[in-house]
Amino acid sequence: AADVFIWGTTLDGQLFYFYPVKLRGSVSLGRAWDRSTAKDMPYKPQLQGLASVSYEYRVLSHKFTLSIEETYHGKRYADVENLAVLPPFAQTNFGLNISGRFFGEGMFFVKVLNVFDVASEDSPGFPQPGRSFYLGYSI
Repeated sequence: AADVFIWGTTLDGQLFYFYPVKLRGSVSLGRAWDRSTAKDMPYKPQLQGLASVSYEYRVLSHKFTLSIEETYHGKRYADVENLAVLPPFAQTNFGLNISGRFFGEGMFFVKVLNVFDVASEDSPGFPQPGRSFYLGYSI
């Protein structure tokens, strides 16, 4: 039976806000390991981070928000023996939201995840989806 020990810390917050620009960041350091084998648990990165910048513009009762976000996922072990390593990767995401009174109070949105189509894997041989596009309306 595994004897798992987990520790970690996250620093998250709005780094800068001067209307109409917001800068936000987050960094997480953590570790999960099996004390009985002295090995790290697979698939859990020790370092993760996020940086985002957004720009807001108002026209009458509508608000337009443009955002760009960069995420970082550190290296992860891909097996319980800690022999196979999945490399770190960073991905860029883009979003545009338009909120206000359309059909009641709501928001149109456009999102593009993994803008530069960065290859990544959660498990060896199982690639994550590439670039993704989302278009919608939320109430």
